[in-house]
Amino acid sequence: MASGRMREAFTFCVAALLLGMSVFSMVLLKGCSRTKDEKESLVLHLGYRPKALADVTPVVLQEAGLVRDAVKLELVPVSSPADGFTKLQTGEIDALAGMPMEAMFKQLAPPGPKRKFRVYYFQVDVNQEGWVSLVARKDSGVTSVKDMAGKTAASLATDQAEYLLRRILVAGGVPADQVQVIRYNPATPLLGLRNGEHDAIFGLEPAISEAITEGHLLLWRGPVSHFLFNDKPVPVSASVIAEDFLASHPQAVSDFVAMVDDAVAIAQREPQKVRGYFAKPQYGDIKPAVVERLFLPVMAKPSDSLKEVTIQYMNDLVRDGLLKEKIDMTPLFPANN
Repeated sequence: MASGRMREAFTFCVAALLLGMSVFSMVLLKGCSRTKDEKESLVLHLGYRPKALADVTPVVLQEAGLVRDAVKLELVPVSSPADGFTKLQTGEIDALAGMPMEAMFKQLAPPGPKRKFRVYYFQVDVNQEGWVSLVARKDSGVTSVKDMAGKTAASLATDQAEYLLRRILVAGGVPADQVQVIRYNPATPLLGLRNGEHDAIFGLEPAISEAITEGHLLLWRGPVSHFLFNDKPVPVSASVIAEDFLASHPQAVSDFVAMVDDAVAIAQREPQKVRGYFAKPQYGDIKPAVVERLFLPVMAKPSDSLKEVTIQYMNDLVRDGLLKEKIDMTPLFPANN
């Protein structure tokens, strides 16, 4: 009888041990599975301006299905460059697309940003490319840049945009004392052309194509490049990624940049398809007639030639008082890029 109790106790212990091992195995497997899922679910939060065409690759990545399993992409709308950099600094986003160079220079002015970043792509102004353009009012009598003498030209509402426009007009043959430049409201860029207040505007897409669709005259495509930098490509905006995210996830960043490369290739190969994305309400709700004309930005990775032009531009800004001092170019042109 005692022997029977001993057998029962032994059997109970063995069963308990096997149950314990089974539970342990399940917990271990669950832990391994969670680790695998965590690795697979790495998310890169990318800030972008939905209705701006400064950098169209976030929209292309989303719409063309280019996002790979190695890194999941979450697009985060930002309302302005200031909003974008605030979200980058607070960690709400890890990368930021299509920020104007004026905003970049402000961020990099000493002492520099607390959360450091580096450029992974530039958007450049190129002679005879139309993303940045000068457009004259259709009934202004202006048919060339030099005709702007004594006429009113309007720029984006930033110091550097006004500065560039003044220099472009002088370089285009307008006497310095006959340059008249004001700023337009970015929410209504064509209002001055329509009501006769502005004889020309210096602006970006989609306003340029909208103006041309209404019958206004394209004076010059790529005027910054042509009139100020001897037809060399000139960075006018940039897309950046946080240094700490890059340090923690180098392979994910490499995969992300490869995806952007693919998006750039699609925009070059199938521009009409990419233009069509911006007819969607979430990306601008642009009218079909305007969509057909859109000039897509020229994308370029950091390079020695772009660095040379950017240094020249920075020096000009310092010389003319728009920058207090020179900035560190390392974030714009990282050594291992």
